[in-house]
This record gives sequence, C-alpha cells and structure tokens, in this order.
Amino acid sequence: MDTPAREGLLTKYKTVVAWHARRIQDTSPPGKRRKLSAPTCDTCDATLSRPFVCLSCPFAGCWSDEHITSHLIEAGHSFCVDTRSGSVFCADCDDFIYHPAIDELYLSTVVLIEEQRTHFQVAKRAREHYQVWTPNGEESAALKDATVLPCQGRRGLLNLGQTCFFNVILQSFIHNPLLRNYFLGDRHNTRLCKHADCTCCEMDNLFSEIYSSNQSPFGPTSFLATTWKVSAEVSGYSQQDAHEFFITALNQIHGTCRGSTNISCNCIIHQTFAGQLQSDVTCERCRNITSTVDPMLDISLELKGMGGEMGGENSLAGCLRRFTKPEKLGAKEYSCSKCTKAHEAVKRLSIRKLPLVLSFQFKRFEHKTTSKAVPKKIGTPVRFPASINMAPYTTLVMNNLGKDEASSYPGPETMYEYDL
Repeated sequence: MDTPAREGLLTKYKTVVAWHARRIQDTSPPGKRRKLSAPTCDTCDATLSRPFVCLSCPFAGCWSDEHITSHLIEAGHSFCVDTRSGSVFCADCDDFIYHPAIDELYLSTVVLIEEQRTHFQVAKRAREHYQVWTPNGEESAALKDATVLPCQGRRGLLNLGQTCFFNVILQSFIHNPLLRNYFLGDRHNTRLCKHADCTCCEMDNLFSEIYSSNQSPFGPTSFLATTWKVSAEVSGYSQQDAHEFFITALNQIHGTCRGSTNISCNCIIHQTFAGQLQSDVTCERCRNITSTVDPMLDISLELKGMGGEMGGENSLAGCLRRFTKPEKLGAKEYSCSKCTKAHEAVKRLSIRKLPLVLSFQFKRFEHKTTSKAVPKKIGTPVRFPASINMAPYTTLVMNNLGKDEASSYPGPETMYEYDL
C-alpha cells in the first residue's frame, strides 16, 4: 500500500474513533442532548447500535447480517472498523487484525477527545494535554539504581471480619482491565467529586492503594463503611451473599459515575457489564411468538434440572444449555395475545446482546417452599474451560437453528470468545 492510501485509511480511522468517543463522552441529560438520528445500515436501513464503517468509503453496515463484509467484497475494499472497540476487520484475511500502531492510534484519539470534553477543569482551563514521558539524561541517571516494583496490583486484601464475600468481589473489580483503566486514568477524581458516600470515590481510592508501591495487605475499611451506609441489605457483621454485594456495588458505581442516566446509559458499568436477554414465548395453538428484551448485568445459572434433580453435566456449558433450553408453560401460565386464549406455550431464553465482560452466578442455595428451614447449599463442583464460545447461546444463532446457515456463525468466532 502506498503512503497516501495508508494515510487516508489512518485519517478515516481517527475520524470514526473520535466520533464514537464523543458520543460516549456526552454526559448531558438525554433531554438536553442534540436530537441526532442514530446511524443506520446502508443496505437494510436497520438502526445500528454498533456500527461498522468502511475505511475506504462512507459505507456503514451491520455485522449481524454480514452487510458490511458483503460490501467490502463487492466494492473491493479491504478494511472496516468497529466504532465501539476500534477493532479493524480485514476482508482479505477474513479476520480482525491487531497491530501496535493501530492500538496506539486508538488510545491517542480517545485520550484527545477525553481531554477536550473532560468536566474536571480548574479556573476554566482545559485539562493538560497527555504526553508520553521520556526520561532525560538526569532522570535516567537517577533511575539507574532504582528498584523496579511490580505494577500488576499484587497487594492483598485483609479480612475485616466475615468479609470474604466483600473481598472476592473487590478482587474481581481490581483485575478487570476496563475498570482498572477507568479509575487509574483519573476518569473519576475523588477531590472534585460532590457526591456524599460515593462508591466511585471508594473505587478510585481502592485502585490507588492496590497499585501503589506499598506491598503490605490493604484493609478496605472505608469502602465497607460506605457500603453499609448506602446499602442496608448488605450491612452488618454477619456473612453476606457475594452476588448480592456484586449487584449492589454495580448499582452504586452506576449511580455515582459520570455519564449515568436511566436511558441509554454510557457509564463505565454499562459499558463493561451490560447486555440483553431475550425471552421468546411461542403459543402452541397459533404459533405466535411474543418476544421480550430485558437488560442484564449477569446471568444466573441453575445447578439443578427442571425436575429438581442434579444436572447430569456439571460444567459451565451444561448450565448454559439448561439456561437456554425451551421450557413448557401450562395453559394457566400464558394467555396468547393473538388468539386471545389461554393455551400451552414454550418459553426460551437467549442472549440478544453479549457484554464486554460476561458475569455468571450459580444458584447454589436451594430454598424449600414448604418450610421455613434454612436454605440448603448445593456444593456440587462445576467444571470451567479456559475459554468459552458464547455463540450457541445467542438469539442470532439460536434463531438460525435448523437452517442451512446454522453451521456457521455470523462473523469470526473471536467475537463470541470469552477467556475465563
């Protein structure tokens, strides 16, 4: 590729990345935002929540129906970019490509937009421009005999008295790269925050402590005290449920985070954990399908089968298959909106939208409905693979079961792969 063509692709790439960065940096209330139409696919006119843009022309298309890849092949263009992640897809390779220069260009473009739109300004001065630090001669001499400290966040957490549930969730937050980059990148400044009992401030302090040079164990007493103040359901000195604290912490971070809204929220929590579940109910009489889409922050999986027996396959994939397995509904449980009669139906759950970070929760407590006894814990072990492909459990793939195209997934399999 000659130099002018390469520069043209890089310029178009920066423009696309900057456009998406401006959208997610818009923290004004929805009612005050400019009324801009959502991008649509140039082939099917479908509204695009995740546009893919050709780097050689103005074409924007959807990935699910392969309109963007069809355009690349028909037009003889090589590259398109995912506006959300900045990932570049190569039509010649039929795969996403990764290059340090692309990563550096993506980060520099996003940081520039953040600097222009930051709300943390003093005396009406804009945020200081980010510059890569290169040590001069004097600084290099001072660093010559310095001790290099690890920066992987290896500092442990102290148990504050039956706070295992608390520490295990904090550890999962600490090792989440998206949360780490957000809080270590000064996206939430504790000194300038105006919220009382702010969970985001506690997260900011937590990351500062964990990634400091101090390697002694850290006791998150302030975080625990703030949690007690804002969430009575997980307060007190008794052992609490880790999943309940996980959801509570996500809601509190969402509520005190920049960009938090009730509609189309673009806060760090929803950017990281938010997905969508789809429930399809098919009437056995008229075959009418009623679909409902609900937001999700995690997926709760049963360890027992429909009849209460222990599942035959105690693995993550087996639990997911039971989660998406069609379920029979009795005539008293469903009334069809089309034939206006109560009739038996089949309900099926699927994942409509996969989040960047997918969280699973196993229902390990069995509650007896006929007595007030203490819930019984299900201690069966569950096998986890090193990675899992979530494509078979998505709405798009499940709707294509039985069709000719069901043998292959739309797009590269890397789009559905999760490391565990």
